[in-house]
Amino acid sequence: MARIDHDLFEHLIREIATWPAPLAEIVPTSWGEWFMHPRWHDQGLLIDELLPKTKIALPTTGTLVNDEVLMKLASLKTLKHLNISVNAFFAETYELFHGVPATHLPRIRKWAERFKDMRPDCHLQFSMVYDPVTHGQTEIERDLFRAYWQPLGTVEINTTSYASHPGKKLEHPTTLPCRSVFDGLVVAIDGRVGTGCCFDADMELTVGKVPEEKLLDIWNGEKLREYGRVHNEGRRNSIPICSGCSFA
Repeated sequence: MARIDHDLFEHLIREIATWPAPLAEIVPTSWGEWFMHPRWHDQGLLIDELLPKTKIALPTTGTLVNDEVLMKLASLKTLKHLNISVNAFFAETYELFHGVPATHLPRIRKWAERFKDMRPDCHLQFSMVYDPVTHGQTEIERDLFRAYWQPLGTVEINTTSYASHPGKKLEHPTTLPCRSVFDGLVVAIDGRVGTGCCFDADMELTVGKVPEEKLLDIWNGEKLREYGRVHNEGRRNSIPICSGCSFA
C-alpha cells in the first residue's frame, strides 16, 4: 500500500504551523488506515507539537488497533474525534462488508471501551454505511447497531442514497452545491492536492501540487474557486465526477 512520504508530511505540517490563524481540523488519512503507515505515531506527535490548536479527526475501521496502538493513540493530545467504521451488527454482514473475520467485532468493542475511559475528552463515533441492497443490512440490524454502540458515543447511519460514477444517470440528479468543494483539501501521496471530495481517490479534481505550491495559495487559488462557482451556479453536472453524485 502506498503511503505519503514522511518528509512531505512534515513539510506540510510545518507550513501549516506558519499560518496566521490555526487550522481547525486535520484528518491524517483520507483513504486507507493511518496505522498502516510505519510512522503514523510520529506524524501524530508532530501535529501535537506544531499544531496544538488543531483538532485531529481520525477515521478507522479499528481492525489494526492492538494494545500498543491503543496506548500510542491515547497519547495524542490533539486527537479529539475518532470515527470507527463498523458498518454491521451481525457477524455475517460484517464479513461481507469488510472481508475480514467477525472476530474483530468484540475486539473493537473492548478497545473502544478502554479508549473511552482513557480519553473522555475525545469524541467517539461509530458509523454504518447502510446499504440493504449491496450488503444485506436490515432495519433490525441497523437498530441493533445503534443500540449496541450508543453507550460508548454517537452513532451515525449513512444511507447510500448517493454514489459517484462519472456518466451515471441518477434517478434524482441534484443541482445543489456539494459541501466537499468548500470544506477542505486532500493531499495525495504524490503531492497532488484535490478538493475534499470523498469519492475522488483518483484526484480528478486536482487544484494544485505541493511542495511546488503552498497549501494556502492553493486554497485561495483560481482552480478551487472555479469549482465552487460551477457548483454555486447549479452547474455541478458539467463536472464528470460530480454528474453521477447527489451528495451535497
